[in-house]
Amino acid sequence: SPNLGEMDLFSRMQRLEFKGSELVEILTEQEFDFKRSSKWMGDHTLFTIQVVFLYIVSIHIIKDFMRERVPFKLTLPIQIWNLVVAVMSGVGAAAMTPEYLSTWYYRGYDATVCSSRQEFFSGTGGVAVFVLTLARLPEFIDTYFIVLRKRPLLFIHWYHHAFTLFISWYGYSNLLPCSRHAIYVNALIHTVMYSYYFLCSLKITLPSLVARLITIAQIIQFCFIFYAVGHTTVIHYIMGVPCEIHDESIVLTWIMDLSYLYLFIDFYMNKYNGKTKRDEIRAFKTE
Repeated sequence: SPNLGEMDLFSRMQRLEFKGSELVEILTEQEFDFKRSSKWMGDHTLFTIQVVFLYIVSIHIIKDFMRERVPFKLTLPIQIWNLVVAVMSGVGAAAMTPEYLSTWYYRGYDATVCSSRQEFFSGTGGVAVFVLTLARLPEFIDTYFIVLRKRPLLFIHWYHHAFTLFISWYGYSNLLPCSRHAIYVNALIHTVMYSYYFLCSLKITLPSLVARLITIAQIIQFCFIFYAVGHTTVIHYIMGVPCEIHDESIVLTWIMDLSYLYLFIDFYMNKYNGKTKRDEIRAFKTE
């Protein structure tokens, strides 16, 4: 028979718990408390699992529902959405830049992945990190736009959205300094990519090379993360250097990055070797 722990987990899985009032307090405090925000993220690990499940089920239900129906255009909502994400990502990247560059320049690469938790997660840059991590949830909107417009729904698209939400929130709760490279570079790429999508939504024609370069930038991003996690793994687990680290988060990051690298390289090879239909050739939106 199931023990009390299993019954309690089953009971919790049946209800969504989101601490909205505490989130507002965290975001409006005079001085940002990254330890409180990380605890808030940790308290929502189960929530992310539930939301990911609902996300995957709902997009496939909507896809089936739309099969015999006229696709929505959603031109204005998409324009607004792309502009909002581009601006938010750009502002976030700008806020993180001073600390990101100064820590690397003055303290070295080892410090960026191993001993700079306080620097990265606090202050104005820390607020940007928290907000961009929260934004992984509304980024599911991308997928709903796809299914409501009856565009091709690729596995790589919904897989990376689902995995990224979970690992971003879970990883933030453990405050890994090495995550700085993924968060910062991704903010830069999102700024460019969603600006590109915004211009496309305005019917502005851009050279096809732009889409190719964005996809290449995404692959380089995952190589960058690969190096950061690999470097952290070597200096901590092999060389024995003390690090601000969390074992489960490192393992999940390896799984995430290797799977993304494989999927994005495969996507690129198919896309630019002519295996993908011409009307499907667009820069792919990353996590």
